[in-house]
Amino acid sequence: MAIDKGRLVVGPTKRRDQEKQFYVSYITNTEPGYTRAVVDESGTLVSDPQLPEVEGQIAIWQRAAGDEAGQAYVVVRINNVLTWVRVLHTLDLQDTRTGESWDPLAGFYDPLAS
Repeated sequence: MAIDKGRLVVGPTKRRDQEKQFYVSYITNTEPGYTRAVVDESGTLVSDPQLPEVEGQIAIWQRAAGDEAGQAYVVVRINNVLTWVRVLHTLDLQDTRTGESWDPLAGFYDPLAS
């Protein structure tokens, strides 16, 4: 390891195939856990049961082709069984003036608001 003008110059600590991070496994047009029809490498139409493979696996269900938004699903272990669970997206904004959760009606409390 060497220091070169304010940065560390080091080699990789792990090979890419050894990383344990999980990314979106696939984007599907059928809700995970239900069988979908796909075309395999040979061009044959086959059914894919979309069974969970590993805890932490992520899939995105796009209800319509070209849809920009999708519903995320993640594999969790419940009673030692891998199962798909829908991800509930939440957003918690904080008011920087108070440190409290953001009040969507904050603008109405202004004495100048009519």
